[in-house]
Amino acid sequence: MRRVAFLLILVGLRTSIVLGRTNPDDIEFKIRFVEDKSSFHIGEPIEIEISYSTKIEKKYLGSWTSPSPGLEGVTPTLTRTDGVLDLRAVRDYMGFSGSILSSIGFLGSEPVTQRLELGDWYRFQKPGHYAVMIRSSEVSRAKRAEEAREQLSLDSDPLEFDVVATDPAWSMSELAEIERILQNKEDPERYRALHRLILLDTPPSIRKLVQLYLSKADVTHNSGDVVYRGLRESSQIEVIIPLLEAALSDPQVEPREGIADLLAGLQVRKGLGVMPPRPQDPVGQKEWKDRYDARTKVSQEYLAKANALLLQSIERRSGPARATTIYQAWFTAERQNVSKPVDPEILSRLRSEVLSTALELGPSERVQILYSMWPRQSHGELKPIVVSLAESRRKEDSFYIDEAYKFWCEAWPQECSGAILSDAIHTGTPTSKNAVFLMAESEHPELDEMLSARLNDPGMLQDSWESQRGAAIILRAGSRKLRPAVDEFLDKYVARPRYGCEIEGYLIGYLFRTALADATKRFAEETGSGNHPCASQLLRTLDTVRYSDELIPLATKALDSGDLGSAAMAATFLGLRGAVTVEPALWERLSTLREKWRERAAELRGADTGILDGGVREQAAQLERARTVQLEQALVSALVRGANWKLTAGEQDRLREGCLTERCRDIADGKMSLGF
Repeated sequence: MRRVAFLLILVGLRTSIVLGRTNPDDIEFKIRFVEDKSSFHIGEPIEIEISYSTKIEKKYLGSWTSPSPGLEGVTPTLTRTDGVLDLRAVRDYMGFSGSILSSIGFLGSEPVTQRLELGDWYRFQKPGHYAVMIRSSEVSRAKRAEEAREQLSLDSDPLEFDVVATDPAWSMSELAEIERILQNKEDPERYRALHRLILLDTPPSIRKLVQLYLSKADVTHNSGDVVYRGLRESSQIEVIIPLLEAALSDPQVEPREGIADLLAGLQVRKGLGVMPPRPQDPVGQKEWKDRYDARTKVSQEYLAKANALLLQSIERRSGPARATTIYQAWFTAERQNVSKPVDPEILSRLRSEVLSTALELGPSERVQILYSMWPRQSHGELKPIVVSLAESRRKEDSFYIDEAYKFWCEAWPQECSGAILSDAIHTGTPTSKNAVFLMAESEHPELDEMLSARLNDPGMLQDSWESQRGAAIILRAGSRKLRPAVDEFLDKYVARPRYGCEIEGYLIGYLFRTALADATKRFAEETGSGNHPCASQLLRTLDTVRYSDELIPLATKALDSGDLGSAAMAATFLGLRGAVTVEPALWERLSTLREKWRERAAELRGADTGILDGGVREQAAQLERARTVQLEQALVSALVRGANWKLTAGEQDRLREGCLTERCRDIADGKMSLGF
């Protein structure tokens, strides 16, 4: 691979492109097509493999993410853009969502590889000769021991390829294979087939995609967003718009969530094209903003027309389809009303109708109604919706059940606590520990026998959903007579290997309520040294589920813990909760740490990468350095962001001047902070 600037003349292109690259000489950064070919049909997947390697061990650190158009870590660029739709322009205007996978590690002689689908960035609409190069900012290096890591920008050599004209026979064959896979919802290739369907982007494939979008039976829950995004980014606007318009008016078609927005967005794109990139100069930015505002106004007009089609179809619908249509029309009208008032009579009618049909809707729609109407509607009118959600027996509805209990406990706390407890005490029920924590603390001696039996059950030692909920019930409702059983359980629990820390935290929280001396002793034992796996999590758990002022002196003492993770958590906690009287203790602990490491500060550069290697001793030393860095950052963050004090400019300068790492200086400058 060449390492110098060069001039590349692309055959078939009228312009010459000068590409200057400044990659380090000891890094191999390469790209290639996964398929061993360089010619692709319009609509065919174009998958690229990216590889990184170096012969110099531990010099370069990679922070790898799955290449995605919503991120900037890895970016492909085409050298020719005529006949190409840049999908990022569509997403910038209409939003972007997706999942991210990431990892971290040193670069070595064994290549690290990533894969990228070029069709996720660009939609090729014309045949031609193209070239793509990729820029990555996912590698950094340490320049010198006393300096922070330097983020690199790596540029690949261009990769040339041809996009050939649409071949009807190939497109039909591809669509037939995709449809075969999609017929089986359990097929592991189903998600990939949906992706291929989106990339194909022909009129027949898009009609299939619209069919999937409109049919709840054909789209699994986790693929609905993929289908929606595929329609939103399609170049077949002329095909999609009439199909969506017909669906809005058809009483036999149940409107999908977001259908009015999808239609309006595509109509805007049809009439106005895509938004150009936002300029950097002030004059250009103002013109761009004016254009964006005008576009938004047009979008609102199209949205109103789409919603009018829904409104007109309500009377022709019945059953669940009618309830869904009312909900979609109401939800769209409420959002419209924020920027431009909707006819009060129409809005009032929709609000009344959505309330009368709410129990026919799914749990997510009912929760949305509660959040929208709770501030202005009579809570008594909304109570049937709340109760209907809370009474669900399906564990997959656990999130919606929790949401319902929040509303219930706000308006009717005593009744809510009784409902939560009566359900949560039975194994196998869907009420979660999060709902249990909505209950007010109270003693229920009538539950002692049952809760004691739970604590003696060997299954309670497993960090399961049921065990955590049982511990939460004890925290909120256990009587003082349970203390011996709780102590006996905790002795067994902390003596065995464990990976979850919630159960221990909840039960120590119970002891803070019923036996303060016992709780204090256990807290000190857990956070006092580095031998306890839950030491650094205990304070976070207690603050979340049962804060009390008794924790302040314990956290202050934990600043000097032999477990540096516990000390860092204590610092963060004190910055959030501590009175001004704890500020000197934070300064004192910071001074002690810096004094110990000042002559060895170079050892801490890059220590917080999270990567441990070498033998046991080497890993232990690396872990100590990492936790030292984290402790300094936590102490500085607590002092800068303290809720109950404010540093002087001189104190902040002193904080920064003493920093052992660059990230510490960023925290001292207020550029970032640490929290729970």
